Order: sequence, then C-alpha cells, then structure tokens
Amino acid sequence: MAGDDLTTTWIPFQYYLNTRAHKSLAYGPGLLQGVKPGEPVEFNIVARNDLGENRTSGRDEFKVAITKHIPVPEDNEDPDAKPTTIDIPCEIIDKEDGSYHCQYTCEEEGEV
Repeated sequence: MAGDDLTTTWIPFQYYLNTRAHKSLAYGPGLLQGVKPGEPVEFNIVARNDLGENRTSGRDEFKVAITKHIPVPEDNEDPDAKPTTIDIPCEIIDKEDGSYHCQYTCEEEGEV
C-alpha cells in the first residue's frame, strides 16, 4: 500500500464451480444414427457444473473421442483376428458462452 490509506472501493466477486463432463449436455444430429457419410455432421456441448448450472463463459477443455468400429470380415479365417477402430478427428469451437460447437466427418458408412 506504500503508506497510503486503505481503499474503500469494492467490487462483487463471482465464481463458477468447475465444469463436470458427466453433468454437461451434448445434443445434435452428430450424436444420432443415420448420418450421411462424407458430409460434415455437428453437435453441441453445454458445459455444466456439479449443481447442473450452465456455464456462462468459455475456456473449458473438452476432449471428444469419435471412433469408427471396423468388424472382422466374415471370410477371415484367422481365429485371433479382432475388430479394429479408427479415430475420427473432431473440431471443437469454443463459443465463449459456455457452449461448444463440435463437427466431424465420417468418410465411409459404418458404426461410429
């Protein structure tokens, strides 16, 4: 304070409990069956805290994992053959209001 008087100015302090993925909401066509291969598909995430309150600012770090399952071909004679998976990249755009726009493209038909 360098020898000066204490200030009498005040400012309200607001805080938000940490965002919890298991309480957050995801919705949109990108989460449904029957999307068209080769076309971008999207969905949204609304960040929420432990009390179920929507976040009103951005900067959360969500990691979205989209995986395409590739079954073992029926004519495969290898008894040790296992299904494989391919990770599909997903772009996440922070809208700075507690919501996040996600978009991905699955190039081929299959279970995602």
